[in-house]
Amino acid sequence: MKSLIKTSLATALLAFQLNGAYWQQEVRYHIEVTLIDSNQTLTASEKLTYFNNSPDTLDGIWMHLWPNGYRNDKTALAQERMQEKHTRFINTSEAKRGWMDLGDVTADSVSILWRAKGDSIDIVWFELPEALVPGDSVLLDIPFQVKLPKLNSRLGYVGEHFEITQWYPKPAVYDATGWHPMPYRNWGEFYSEWGEFTVAITLPENYIVAATGELQTPSEKLLLDSLAIFGNSLLDSLEKNEGRKKPEPDTLNVLSKAKTPKSSSTTKTIIFNQKRIHDFAWVADKQFLVTHTTTTSVDSNRAPIDLWNFVLPKNFGTYRHGLKALKSAIDSCSAWFMPYPYAQCTVVDGDISAGGGMEYPMLTIINAVGWGELMDLTIFHEVAHNWFYGLAGFNERRFPWMDEGFTTYAEKRFTLAPKDSSEEDNEPAILKYLPFLNLNLMYDAPLYTAFLNNTDQPPNLPSDQFVGINYRYMVYDKPSVATMMLQHRVGQARMDEAWHDFFRQWAYKHPQPEDVRLSLETSLGMNLDWFFDGFIASRAKMDYGIGKVNSSPDDPSGWRTNLKLTNHGELTAPVPIVFRGVAENQIKTVWIDSVGTSQMLSVQTPFKPKSVVLDPDAQTLDMNRVNDGSGVHLKFIISDNFLNRGHGYTIRWLPGVWWNQREGVLPAFWILHRKLDDPILQWRLSSQYGTKTKSWYESLSVKRRLDLAGVTQSFISARWMNNWYAPLVGFQSEFTWQDPAVSHQTKVNVGLLYQDIKLEALTREFFDTRVWNAGKVVKLKFNIHQQKKQLDKTRSTDFGMIAGMASPASNSGISPNATPALRSGTTFLRWDASSHWQRKFSDRVKLNWNLFSAVVLGTTPLQERIYLSSSVDPNLESPLLLTRSGDHWLSPNDGLYLEQPVNIPGYGLAQSANAMVSAVSLIGTSLDINLGMPLKFLIAGGVGKATTSADWQAVGSFSPYLDLGPIPLQFVFPVAWLEDGKLTGGFQFQLNLKQHFTLNLGG
Repeated sequence: MKSLIKTSLATALLAFQLNGAYWQQEVRYHIEVTLIDSNQTLTASEKLTYFNNSPDTLDGIWMHLWPNGYRNDKTALAQERMQEKHTRFINTSEAKRGWMDLGDVTADSVSILWRAKGDSIDIVWFELPEALVPGDSVLLDIPFQVKLPKLNSRLGYVGEHFEITQWYPKPAVYDATGWHPMPYRNWGEFYSEWGEFTVAITLPENYIVAATGELQTPSEKLLLDSLAIFGNSLLDSLEKNEGRKKPEPDTLNVLSKAKTPKSSSTTKTIIFNQKRIHDFAWVADKQFLVTHTTTTSVDSNRAPIDLWNFVLPKNFGTYRHGLKALKSAIDSCSAWFMPYPYAQCTVVDGDISAGGGMEYPMLTIINAVGWGELMDLTIFHEVAHNWFYGLAGFNERRFPWMDEGFTTYAEKRFTLAPKDSSEEDNEPAILKYLPFLNLNLMYDAPLYTAFLNNTDQPPNLPSDQFVGINYRYMVYDKPSVATMMLQHRVGQARMDEAWHDFFRQWAYKHPQPEDVRLSLETSLGMNLDWFFDGFIASRAKMDYGIGKVNSSPDDPSGWRTNLKLTNHGELTAPVPIVFRGVAENQIKTVWIDSVGTSQMLSVQTPFKPKSVVLDPDAQTLDMNRVNDGSGVHLKFIISDNFLNRGHGYTIRWLPGVWWNQREGVLPAFWILHRKLDDPILQWRLSSQYGTKTKSWYESLSVKRRLDLAGVTQSFISARWMNNWYAPLVGFQSEFTWQDPAVSHQTKVNVGLLYQDIKLEALTREFFDTRVWNAGKVVKLKFNIHQQKKQLDKTRSTDFGMIAGMASPASNSGISPNATPALRSGTTFLRWDASSHWQRKFSDRVKLNWNLFSAVVLGTTPLQERIYLSSSVDPNLESPLLLTRSGDHWLSPNDGLYLEQPVNIPGYGLAQSANAMVSAVSLIGTSLDINLGMPLKFLIAGGVGKATTSADWQAVGSFSPYLDLGPIPLQFVFPVAWLEDGKLTGGFQFQLNLKQHFTLNLGG
């Protein structure tokens, strides 16, 4: 009934629109602009005719002055960049910021007043002298000046390379729901009215200009033609030399090293014109190399479409297939969606532009990357935007998934489409070297990470509500995979027909999600609740499973298979069931569109099924593929490649080798079942052999996900280690609460661990006797971690408690350095609390404040106590430790420092609090200075107090260090530190072992 009501309403809406009720505003621009490259400014005059096609009378017009988004650190763009930790934007000097100033604005020759929209200085209200009635128009005359920012988002310059985008005053869209004023942002594109643009650009005559629209200036056409002859000849030489040791022609090498020429003292004016577009952008550079070709495959009855590449010499080799990729995009998307309607399309080398690739009508600006094949795929994606951003005119700020999701779907179609020999060079190289990859999984695998971590968001949110990488996963990936899933369900021919129907009705308009839904449902003749309400409007997950399968002869038709299909997920969506026989050509696919909780199916096949599998080609977003087939199907994979997902129980195996001081070389072997193999239960089993001790070591870890209401992530896990020095067994549960819409996380851990530190491990100096006791230890652990990130500030708080019981080995007094033996059956309690604040002033400077306090009660094993220098890893959790003996510079508390709430560069065990510390407090601050990767500087200091000391003592150090980014090591060189309250110094070398840490004083 619900679907029937939806269909009836949609039909009524369609009839309403077809009866002429749909309307949209229209604009006509005539802009004259001059680029003054010496001071990076534009001076311009805009004559804008605004046509009121609405049924409403308008008293004014909301206008966008988007260059003002760069003006100060209060704008929406500035706040967004701060939230992304791009403090370089915030700390840009005033001389390199951007802004727009208006002169005397008139409406039909009458001066008007205008005002900003609250604090949004990039949105202003033009008060019209007379109300604009339906069917009437007004001519706005707007003189303006733009100071171009140093390129950081879309608009700006780098040296004498200029990208002029979102640069002129433009009205907000006014439609049936009202005005849509929106500030300039880095995420989410723009929403503008359709119309005609005539733009005259004046600049030094030795600049080469690529722009939206058709070039109207004959002399400039001749210039581009001559440049294209030269550029195409270079391209031919490059293709002939491909594969040789010296692939680039000498001329190109000379041009790549040439300095930018001085700007000409004379200027030129070039004019562009285009109808039926909603934006205008242009790029100017004095060093562009131009290449050109045409395509006629869109429509043989029309003039060929001109295809252009404007490329900087240093990136020319990367763009060697650029024209082929551009032609593939125009031809493919014209066949799939609607014929490309314009006379030309241009790809411009944006060099180091922000954003990777950015689309504008008839023009796309793309960052150069070293991998040519990836560049080709990027070109295809950005050019495909000409349909969903350009011709459909979606409101990407409110519904970013519509443009980015459908465009990524087009990219995916291109990637997955069979290539003939002429297209092999245009195929991403990864496909040539990794032919075993399932490309569907290559696209949707990142989604599963968000799904399994329960941090995904519905794709239909506004652009500013997505958090971090979710903008990519939910806006690009999930809608594209769902759309490709729809195509698999209906077939490519029906999908193409549906898209052509949509564009015939909605090109050059502003369709909303309900319009897309109505069009597709009407064309395909099917209900798409699962797509729009399920995948797009919710976080519901899809998970089908096959139960018992029974096949029997069904004369004379062949065989009949009865099976149970169970819906373990939260939504009902189409899924293919594939029946395969013994022969390769014995295959039958049946699509099931709707399954409730479970459903019995009976399917006839002309052959005896050997296997029955759900979605073997990964065409759907099924969460758990372990249960997608009949019977037990084990798969052994000789790698740890996470893309090899699919039906069956996947067991991965991986050989390896390791080394530590006491064991020597350790040949190792791992077998594992990972999260992307099975979202519910994962495990890992390893075995190692110590060549020095002639001993085997085994370990097993098991982790099971729990689905608890109101908890983002929850799981229980178990861990077992069998070795000669410290066998252990442990259990742990973890609960995480995190709102995907905010950077606020709470995590609770509860664990129980039993450990037996062997006396032999101390007598043979496997463990450092100064910080380890032999004996059996049972401990209960509890920890709460909270973290909140807000713009340039981070705050985290931790509270931990360990309650335990220890019994000593028969003789734990090992050496003169060892502490007295533990008493039999001793109990101990340790609690600690820490709080950390970080303020990020720029990408290179961070200030940290830390509070730490800990108390240890009872007779506590040495390894569980507090050291200001480093943790000793009492639970044996760090696989990268090469020694724990205390007589090697890589021992903890010596040259290797492990992450803990407090540890200070330069402090070894001797400078730490006494080994028998029972309580310590510390207040500290540090300044982390990055002078360019990988060299940084750390200034850390504070005051601390231990029960063994009567007074608070100053602690701290100054340390240059090398940060290796994603590698969990830092090379630290403490050169000055406080010892007994006095400054001392020297030169030390220290390794810090931690993921992405830049501060050892709680950072």
